[in-house]
Amino acid sequence: TSYVAFIYYRQGFCAYKLGMRDRAIEYLKDAYALRKRNPSVLGDVAAAYTSMGLYKDARDAYAALLAISRDSKKAHEIEEKIREIDHAIKKSGR
Repeated sequence: TSYVAFIYYRQGFCAYKLGMRDRAIEYLKDAYALRKRNPSVLGDVAAAYTSMGLYKDARDAYAALLAISRDSKKAHEIEEKIREIDHAIKKSGR
């Protein structure tokens, strides 16, 4: 399953880079379903949601990322992203 998850992840990454955000989300969610504790997948899912203006979904993804990255050097950056998303949610109502 880790190889299949990697393939989904790469497809999602490529779709994201090509501007195919909806497709990217689908592939990244498939990768995440197979590898739930992969911070790269969660970070990319969150970024894709953010770029699409799906702030509540982005916040959920960042919160899950923070939960598995609490002890990493990136925890502070993730917390900052969550604050930015919270601000965007308040502004947009989404």
